[in-house]
Amino acid sequence: MVYHKISWDIKERALFLLDHPDLCDDICTILGVSRRSIECWRGNKERFGDVEGAPRACRTHLRRLNNKQIIEITHLLCADPSLLLEEIQEWVQVTKNIPISCSAICRYIKDAGFTHKKLKMHAAERNEEAEAWMMETNSEFVAEQLVSVDETSKDGRTMWRRYGYAPIGQEAIQHAPFPQGEHWSLCPAMTVNGYIAKLAVPGSVQTADFTCFIIEHVVCPIFPVH
Repeated sequence: MVYHKISWDIKERALFLLDHPDLCDDICTILGVSRRSIECWRGNKERFGDVEGAPRACRTHLRRLNNKQIIEITHLLCADPSLLLEEIQEWVQVTKNIPISCSAICRYIKDAGFTHKKLKMHAAERNEEAEAWMMETNSEFVAEQLVSVDETSKDGRTMWRRYGYAPIGQEAIQHAPFPQGEHWSLCPAMTVNGYIAKLAVPGSVQTADFTCFIIEHVVCPIFPVH
């Protein structure tokens, strides 16, 4: 039989199933191992307390994670995809009391179907009712009838992590509050044909400035008064 590496977790499961004699042949077939191998694992478990056998003096690899612990890590990444490997390592060491390297955690994450990709930011303040209104508006109007106006700001202090983990085929989304700028604010008005007006002011845009901008630079050019 061709040699191939059997993981520690699979060996533990094989010994659990070995208590059911009727399943022994099925276990050997599924794992591609012999009865002798399974008996050897059970002997190691009884003598040394581990299916891998007696620890070697030169072998200093760190403990492995089981399936339950790997699933918990994937739940952590789903809740906060911007976690660093060092932060996951610290969480495992503190909550599970298991020493583990960052490279091992990286392998577990990849095996679970997660890849490292650029984060897509979603504002935590998003309004679900506003999104429903947008869907209804899109069904009632065509793009040429709409003028989009929004405010953006920049102060150079907003530092978000740009990459995080997510399952293959899914976006890495980070929910976080968006801080308002304190230096410059910009209000562009845009149609499908491009920008038709813009407003740039230091600090935040005040209500009076925004109203004046909409009337004088957006509405009047589109609907001139004769």
